Amino acid sequence: IWEYLLDGRQARTPRGLRIEPIELLAEKDRAVMLRRNYREIGKRGIGVGYPLGVNLAYDAEQLRLAMIWKGKFADPGAAWRGQGSGAVRPLGTDVIRFRRGPDVDDQESPWVVDEGRPPDHQFTGYQLDDRGRPTFSYRVGDAEVRDGFEDIHDDQTDQVVLKRTITVTPTQSSLSLLLRLADGKKIVRLDDGAFQIDESLRVRPSGSSQATVRSSGDRQELIVPIDLADGRIQVAALYRW
Repeated sequence: IWEYLLDGRQARTPRGLRIEPIELLAEKDRAVMLRRNYREIGKRGIGVGYPLGVNLAYDAEQLRLAMIWKGKFADPGAAWRGQGSGAVRPLGTDVIRFRRGPDVDDQESPWVVDEGRPPDHQFTGYQLDDRGRPTFSYRVGDAEVRDGFEDIHDDQTDQVVLKRTITVTPTQSSLSLLLRLADGKKIVRLDDGAFQIDESLRVRPSGSSQATVRSSGDRQELIVPIDLADGRIQVAALYRW
């Protein structure tokens, strides 16, 4: 103690008094998942850290991609310590958050977004592939939606991207649905078929999708109309940031 006091104002906080972060790590070839409370998502947040250094948090309450970031995955310390009432903290950089409300909704009668659960949506779980990467599933009315994510190298840019594949299957009647891929203050279509969202995010939908931009309040949304009259529809998109 005397040795510590001799350092005066230059003394550092003694070891043991400062709570060190807990870092969850993805394995070399397998993703890691953390189901906990996340800020701006709530207690039904599902975080996924991928081996190639991209991460996401999925909102199982409102059925949406809520957040993506790069680098380190997450610190669950606030949720694991004490009585577990805290929120998970992303540890990486370049965090991008998306607006509330379901990513797939009825085109004719969309849900008026609030803090609750969309009444016509039902989360039905998720499946993991052989590398621990999830595909989330839910229902919108009588349509079944599968929303899967992979970390891959983009052949065009040789950069690590997040590949998202949304599959919508009707079960009875055909619905007119709308898929929201991203949102931002300004969205611009680029010559290569991708869309620039603000300054940091670029989304490239599959060539067959009819992606377009619409205004929604003070923001813009990148959307894809989904007509299930002809049966099952699949849309893929690459997220690079």
